[in-house]
Amino acid sequence: MSKKRTYSEAYLDFGFTFVVNNGEHLPQCVICTKTLGNGSMKPFQLKEHLQGCHPELQNKDREYFKLKQNYLKKTRLDSTGTFRQQTDAIVKASYEVSYKIAREKKPYAIGETLVKPCMLQCVKLVLGEAAHNKMTQISLSNNTIRSRINDMAESIKNQVVQKVQGSQFFFDSTRRIDRCCQSVPAIGLCSLYHRKRNCRRIPLLQTSPDHDQSSGCDGPYQ
Repeated sequence: MSKKRTYSEAYLDFGFTFVVNNGEHLPQCVICTKTLGNGSMKPFQLKEHLQGCHPELQNKDREYFKLKQNYLKKTRLDSTGTFRQQTDAIVKASYEVSYKIAREKKPYAIGETLVKPCMLQCVKLVLGEAAHNKMTQISLSNNTIRSRINDMAESIKNQVVQKVQGSQFFFDSTRRIDRCCQSVPAIGLCSLYHRKRNCRRIPLLQTSPDHDQSSGCDGPYQ
C-alpha cells in the first residue's frame, strides 16, 4: 500500500495549494485549479506542472501564488456553489469521453491528439473564445483517460461483488467447486427477473452429472 503524502507550505512555491478528499491531501494548482493525485505530491512533479502548463509564471515568488491561493479559497466559499458545479461538470465530461473511448476500443492517446483539438476548434467557432477557454480545462491526456477507465472498471467490479454477496446464492469456500460457477448466472437471471411474480423456477446450467437441476431461481419462463 502506497504511503499517503501530506501537503507542505513549500509547495506554494510551485503554485500549489491542496484539497482534502477521503482523508487524502490532493495538490491543486492555484492558477488553473487542476487537482492532481496524492502520488503527485512531490516537488519535482509540481514543478513539472508549473513549467509545462504555466511557463510564464515559473519565476514568480511565493507571495504571488499566495494571492492566487487566497482568491481560490474565496471562490470555493462562494455561496452560489458555481465553482464546484463547474468543476464537477468538467470532471464528468472527462469521464464521458473516457467511457466512449473505452467502448469503441480506441487508444487512450486519441483523447489528447484528436478528440480534444476537434472539440476545442468546434466550440471556438460556434460559441466563441470564452467557451473555448472553459473547455480547455477538460483533461483528456493519455494518463487521465487511463485513470478514468480504471476508476469505472473498479466501480463496475465493486457493484458486481456487492450484487453477488447480497444474493441468496452467495457461497463460501466450503461449497463444491463444480457448483460455484452456477451462482453468477443464477444471480444475473434472478436480478433481471426478480420483479416478476408467479413465475416458475429456472434450472441452473449443469456442470456435473450429479448436479441437481431442480435448484434455481424464480423466473418468468413457463
